[in-house]
Amino acid sequence: MSNQVSLTRTKFVNLVDNTETFGYRIYDDYDCSYNNFYCQDDLHIKDDLLFLETILDSLDKTAAAIIDFVIEMGSGITIDGNYYEFNSLKEILLPESE
Repeated sequence: MSNQVSLTRTKFVNLVDNTETFGYRIYDDYDCSYNNFYCQDDLHIKDDLLFLETILDSLDKTAAAIIDFVIEMGSGITIDGNYYEFNSLKEILLPESE
């Protein structure tokens, strides 16, 4: 059973009044979530893994379940189009195992 997890930095634009908010979308083959409570500067973190680490404190239940799946299955995550194997995510997702 394949289940690809993706995390994408996102600019949200209100189609009625054109206001912009910033955040991320996280999704897999079964569910999705988003957060638009970040400022634009938060999205300019160049390092994808640092960005992942930054958003872990703001996960809702759905996003946390997606990350839990990654941990349980030892699968990777695509962050803004770049795929990261679980081995490169372990110290971020499982900091107590250092």
